[in-house]
Amino acid sequence: MAVFSDRAWQFWQRWHIVFVSVFGISALTYWSVLQGQDQNWDLKNYHYSAVYRLLNGRLLWDIAPSQIQSWFNPFPYIPYYIAIRSLPPIVSGSLMAIVAGINIVLVYVLTLSLFKGSLTPLKSVTAIAATLIGATAPMFLSEVGTTFIDNVMSLFIVGAGLILIRMYRNPDGSGDVVRAGWAGLLLGIAFGFKQTVAVFIAGLVLATVVTCLLSRRSPVRPVLGLFVGGLVGTALSVGWWSYFLFTTYGNPLFPFYNKIFQSPYFPLTNFIDVNFLPKSFMAAVGYPIQWALGNSFVSCEMFFRDFRFVTLYALLAVGAVFLLRPVRAVEPTKGMPVLLDRNVCVFLFVFFVFSYVAWISMFAIHRYLVPLEILTGAFSVMLLAVSVRNRTAFIIVVAILTPALVLTTIPASWGRSSFGRSWFDVRGVDSINKPDTLYVVVEGGGAPLGYVIPFFGKTSRFVRIAGNMMLTPGVGLGASAKDVIDNHKGPIRSLQVKEQMIPEDLKHLRIFGLEPSATDCGTITTKFDVLQSCQLERVSPPAPGGSASAVP
Repeated sequence: MAVFSDRAWQFWQRWHIVFVSVFGISALTYWSVLQGQDQNWDLKNYHYSAVYRLLNGRLLWDIAPSQIQSWFNPFPYIPYYIAIRSLPPIVSGSLMAIVAGINIVLVYVLTLSLFKGSLTPLKSVTAIAATLIGATAPMFLSEVGTTFIDNVMSLFIVGAGLILIRMYRNPDGSGDVVRAGWAGLLLGIAFGFKQTVAVFIAGLVLATVVTCLLSRRSPVRPVLGLFVGGLVGTALSVGWWSYFLFTTYGNPLFPFYNKIFQSPYFPLTNFIDVNFLPKSFMAAVGYPIQWALGNSFVSCEMFFRDFRFVTLYALLAVGAVFLLRPVRAVEPTKGMPVLLDRNVCVFLFVFFVFSYVAWISMFAIHRYLVPLEILTGAFSVMLLAVSVRNRTAFIIVVAILTPALVLTTIPASWGRSSFGRSWFDVRGVDSINKPDTLYVVVEGGGAPLGYVIPFFGKTSRFVRIAGNMMLTPGVGLGASAKDVIDNHKGPIRSLQVKEQMIPEDLKHLRIFGLEPSATDCGTITTKFDVLQSCQLERVSPPAPGGSASAVP
């Protein structure tokens, strides 16, 4: 494949990873800046405020200010909080994109690992094509430059996979425990930050075991290393937070899996988001077809279109037949066949297929699929390489498939706005806020309002009684909220999106013995919302079937 002169090729061989890294990360960052500033729902709900509450001793001061997400581990969001608070929005947004762009490097290196032997032009171009397919996947691309951490978790998952793949380059198995231990450390950190990555961790462990058995080496030492490293990583990333939740609420995963831990602060249920789970086996099989047709709402709140996974269906049908045996690569070298790295191919195949099945069985939430999304290109070229035996045909298929998948992709959008001088641009707080004010958030529609908390005084307190975690007086956290409201000596005000307080919200306020004033209301404007805060008056909670009355 005479694409380079000898000197140019030598230069490329030495610096190809650097070039791919710089160009890929720069392009991704530029694309993110063009999209504008992130304003996703989770950022407004808890990504920013959770860290503020952690660093300012407010974990027990406010009650459910970010709804059920109030108890998510805040530690992975600390860098985002610091960047948003300290840097201009366009700079902090660019830094977020740069971090996500590191995935490009990992995918490129992993794709090259599929082939045995030294670097060749065809291998390099193929790896670039695979990286381009992965880097333009709709969910990954939609999260670049945002505070979502799915594209950070993918760094840990793919990074651990690369360490495990390199382990098989050592035929005698020496050092397996250490290498697997480092991989386990990455996986443990990822699990502590976001427990939904468990499906990918299980996939990597299974891939390790299967690959070891097929290559006639013991899986005991690698699995031991993964286990020990995983324990250390989990302890580092979530140990303190789980201890805090356990000592405070009696549940280290509060409020989840409470049927097991039985914390008195939450109903005895195992809360699971089942909104996107397929209703049947055939529905699950049809998800990739739905994504190709643009019916993305089967697995996502937002619209997107993606042909990657339905393309994999076709490639799997052909490639799986050949995958578990040594095969000729598509490029001859000095008249001798170059073999695909059988161990790496088996590892990637088992990891990808098992993780996908586990994901669609447990969550089917598309944002969680990012670690596989970015590997769709690598998986595709692997299947092509084991099924298309003609070198010219392989080049033609890759040349057609890559732009076809990239250009037909429509990424999701979680909300963007133009960059300005301030990320949130919150105004109007000083006109209504007084020291020791209690704000009762009664946005039953679930609107995310946590991001405004840092702009109020430190003596202000927030209690959210409605949203995706409805509180009831006398029950769990509702009892704590009622106690705070009843014993508060300072002003009490509501906080909600302007003109969105519905009759159910008023009824819920009255259950807690409160009623909004018709005269003392103020407006708070932000870059995203117009909020309203009204003085709340105490009333007697209504008896069943009765109505509230003012407290004299």
